[in-house]
Amino acid sequence: MGSRRITPEYLALVAYVETNRAPGYLLDFRVIEQETGVPMDSRGKQMLRRAIMRTKLEYLAKRNIGCQLADSDTVMEILGHRVMAIDSRVIRADTSERLLQEQFFHSLSVEEQKGILFLGSVFGAIRLAAEQAKQIWGPERKELPSGNPIVPDRL
Repeated sequence: MGSRRITPEYLALVAYVETNRAPGYLLDFRVIEQETGVPMDSRGKQMLRRAIMRTKLEYLAKRNIGCQLADSDTVMEILGHRVMAIDSRVIRADTSERLLQEQFFHSLSVEEQKGILFLGSVFGAIRLAAEQAKQIWGPERKELPSGNPIVPDRL
């Protein structure tokens, strides 16, 4: 396993975040790149996210734009996104639990059967909470265009 080195680029980003930490402030990738000289490629963006967390701030990711620091208007949106991220992982875990239960439940010990049933209920509770979060804070669902789709004659 490799260890993380603290690079001059990372320190520059930490300093930048420290001086621009006002609630709601947009840490714009283009501006950061100009002011710090740190390229905002995938590595630079990851260093920026780590720098924000190191300064004990929360943020809302703005795809291809930057990171908006949390303020009172974004609190629930940030928490909703966190729950939805958990949900995407729980969907996979729930599927695994269901498949493993179907295949191996009767060959497990009584304690293991209780454990798998308990985990299934935990996954279900998380899924329910995430569904409620999506309804309250989820992204707007785009309507599909009405009419018949255009389908090519040949594949």
